[in-house]
Amino acid sequence: MRYTYKRDRNFEQPFFNALVLKFDGKESRRLINGYPAYKIRCPYCGKKGAAMGTAKDKETFIMLCPTDHCASGGSKTLHQLIQDHANSDQWEAWREGHWVDNYPWFGIKSQTEKIKGEGKTFKEKQQIKSETARIYSSRSRN
Repeated sequence: MRYTYKRDRNFEQPFFNALVLKFDGKESRRLINGYPAYKIRCPYCGKKGAAMGTAKDKETFIMLCPTDHCASGGSKTLHQLIQDHANSDQWEAWREGHWVDNYPWFGIKSQTEKIKGEGKTFKEKQQIKSETARIYSSRSRN
């Protein structure tokens, strides 16, 4: 694979805070998975009952909307929220921070090894040829 998706909670925190502000978030007294939660206005249905907090794996953030028939389907990850509601600068910063390129370019190299050694002189090559010719000619007479 050329790219690898890297998750880092510390990298995602500023994006989470920006979306909380964008959705009129206020800190709640409740915790979601042991971390502070924020009550927000759901960006999909517009109701005030939604909350943003930490996901169960504690490595990313989620938005939960308890409203029936909400277009969010009940929950969205931070990645999905950024895709749908962040501006293009935030989206580019998100992509550059999360997708790591695993394909370093080293150029094209020969697949055969060049063996450097002492080559035979012209006289040695001629002697080998004459020996092989003598062997073949002696076999053909028999």
